[in-house]
Amino acid sequence: MKAETRMTPPLMAQALDEVVRWREGQADGARARLEEITGEQQRLSEDVAELQRQIATLEGLADRVRQDVAELPKLERARTRAAVDKGLDAEAEVVRSRDSLLRVAQDRRDERVSALLGQPDVARLIEEFEQFQEAEATLNLLPDGYRKAIEAHHQSVRERLRPLMEAAQSPLEPYAEEFVAVSVIGSISPPQGQVEALAVLLPVPFAVFEEGAERGEDLACLLAYRLIAVIGATLAEVGQPDATVQYADYRGLLAIQVWFGDDSPRSDLREAFTSQLDRAREQSTELAAAGIEIYTIWLDPEVIAGAEDEGDPETHVDAPAIGGGPMDDETPQVEA
Repeated sequence: MKAETRMTPPLMAQALDEVVRWREGQADGARARLEEITGEQQRLSEDVAELQRQIATLEGLADRVRQDVAELPKLERARTRAAVDKGLDAEAEVVRSRDSLLRVAQDRRDERVSALLGQPDVARLIEEFEQFQEAEATLNLLPDGYRKAIEAHHQSVRERLRPLMEAAQSPLEPYAEEFVAVSVIGSISPPQGQVEALAVLLPVPFAVFEEGAERGEDLACLLAYRLIAVIGATLAEVGQPDATVQYADYRGLLAIQVWFGDDSPRSDLREAFTSQLDRAREQSTELAAAGIEIYTIWLDPEVIAGAEDEGDPETHVDAPAIGGGPMDDETPQVEA
């Protein structure tokens, strides 16, 4: 029996087998890398899709922010109008509460006058003074000697009554304690260019105008009279003494409007108003007696013109228009 032997494959066959094994190894490695790459591509695709969703979300948020920014002027006007309304109401209450201080100062002055009236012969001197005033128009009919004697006697009576007259006309004593500032709101329309209108809001009730003389002269009335005088002096200073002046109800408070039409003021209206108000402060002993100081705040006309605002109910203000005309159509621009 022939012994079993092992045949070694030819070297060529071995080399070819090595090639086959190499190819299979390369293919296996390529498949593994391809699976890895495909998995990474899938993960990246999912990441890209998530980023795109985030980008879309951010674009939506950016649009909302841009809308909010676009709404800011309107919301600012609403908040400014709310602040103005709240401030005017609070300062109107200050004026009302400080009326008692004015009355105290007036009572003190009246007491000084009463004390002088209680002096001997004062009543007789007042009667003689009044009689002279009644007869003054007829003095020219008297002989020159009589007329001069009567005039000399009257001058003597005036001198003796001078302390009483000075006491009756003396300034009220200023309030010695804390002063409180109240605001007058001014608005010029348009804010730039040829002036067509002026509006002034006062922290006093519209009843001051509505009730007229029936109301009596309380602190609110005196403050209104001062501002009306300031406006009149301002119009004279800017060369428009005959401009149309109207009084309107702004949420129960007094608004004063001046319409210039095509005949614009001939000098700076705001500067003239400020100058006249400064003079009024110096002369307003009744305001000083009540411990009241007046300041002016200038606002854009649209803030107080009553245009309705939409948006957050907390910032919405339904403020009535003061009146028709050019005050209603201006571009918003707040001046402080």
